[in-house]
Amino acid sequence: MNIRSWYRNLIILAALFILVQSRLCATEYFISNKAGSGVGTPANPFGMGDLPKPEDMYSEGAALSALQPGDTLTFLPGIYELHTSNNTVMGYIRPVRSGTPEKPITFRAVPGGKVVLRSVSGTQGVLGTVKIRGWQDLDNIRFYGFVVECRLPFDKTANPELNGIRLQGRNNEVAWCRFYGERLPTTNNFDGIRIEHAVNARIHHNEITGWQGDHWNSNGIKIYTSDKCVIEDNYIHGNTTGIFEKDSAAGNIYRRNYIAHNVELAFLGSNQTTGGRADAQYYVYENIFDGPVNLLYVSRGIEFHDNLLLNISNSGDDANNGITASGGKVYQTRLWNNVVIAKRTNFAAYAIYNTRWNIAPPDNPLDYCNYNIYDCLPTYRFGRYTGAEDVFNLQQMQGINFEKNTMIVSRITDIYENEKNYKLKLRWRKAGRYHDPVGPDDPAKILDTTRYGPSAMPVSIMKEQPAK
Repeated sequence: MNIRSWYRNLIILAALFILVQSRLCATEYFISNKAGSGVGTPANPFGMGDLPKPEDMYSEGAALSALQPGDTLTFLPGIYELHTSNNTVMGYIRPVRSGTPEKPITFRAVPGGKVVLRSVSGTQGVLGTVKIRGWQDLDNIRFYGFVVECRLPFDKTANPELNGIRLQGRNNEVAWCRFYGERLPTTNNFDGIRIEHAVNARIHHNEITGWQGDHWNSNGIKIYTSDKCVIEDNYIHGNTTGIFEKDSAAGNIYRRNYIAHNVELAFLGSNQTTGGRADAQYYVYENIFDGPVNLLYVSRGIEFHDNLLLNISNSGDDANNGITASGGKVYQTRLWNNVVIAKRTNFAAYAIYNTRWNIAPPDNPLDYCNYNIYDCLPTYRFGRYTGAEDVFNLQQMQGINFEKNTMIVSRITDIYENEKNYKLKLRWRKAGRYHDPVGPDDPAKILDTTRYGPSAMPVSIMKEQPAK
């Protein structure tokens, strides 16, 4: 090899090394709401022309196709008016490849700036984690700090599945966002956050409001056929149903959410048993529910504990019920340390309509029910729709070894210092199943609505800057 060839090969190797090293370092790209295109730098950010083309929703656009594992696409302040997809799965802004656990791909609003992603046409989601070409679910994607608005008018005849974001895949995260919808007269699938066929999704510190339709199937958050997802520290209000755990849960967790003033239900759990999946099982604790809860259909071993239930409804299908299981085959439900405020003389603490009372496992509707606190006399109803019904009062439940340590108080101030922060009085701080507090440990924190949405994004996240 002559000296010239040796130098040429050395230069090629050096160039390859630099190229590899450049991809080992994460890149931060920028995008603005300008009409044209750019190269993604702060001085010349990507523009609206670098997102998918409205006439070809399958297009990727330079701002999306540039992103590699570890990269960030930062949206500069402003309102982004988006012509979203008519495809039933695809979100308009979505990655084209997965990140990795060590190097996720991040979409975020610029720290300290307000970024509004507003859907002005189309029938499908604003954000998503599905690559349509090949129908591939994408993993390790993060969305931080956006205001997502889905506004009218839309084609109401298309039965739109208009979601703020649709998550599929593994290890995806949505945090410090505000999802806002306007009432849409449709009976199906109008959701702020929709999670489907997902594993290990994490949804936290979001505010979700305005997702209303003519049926309880329009929700702040809806989950289908997903496993080990964590829904925590969200403020969900003004929807038809707050959270709908709809299909075959396997280990999903709901904790420290504030779910208030939704039209139909605060929480609805169900299992449509699609795909031959087993009984649903999920865990609900440390939440504040301002409205009724319904644990519905084909479940086994649901755990519902340390929650605060307020304002039990006087009307509707679940009138006067605290926790309802209105479908069949609801078994081995475990209830403890819940505080239920009904503000009346009596109510149904637990009502299961299609399953008759049976104390013997595995078909016992209640596996555990104890250490709950009520402000009025509870009754317990089983089998209403079977042609016969078993109804027990508290004393009878205690006689069959349930609710042994349950307490009845005459007013809220017997439990809490006041109704503003729901701080427990001393006697209740060790009154629970494990000599722990009843209800959520820190209701005032959950009720603090400044914890949710873009303005609550912590400094540690706001200053997170990928290497250039």
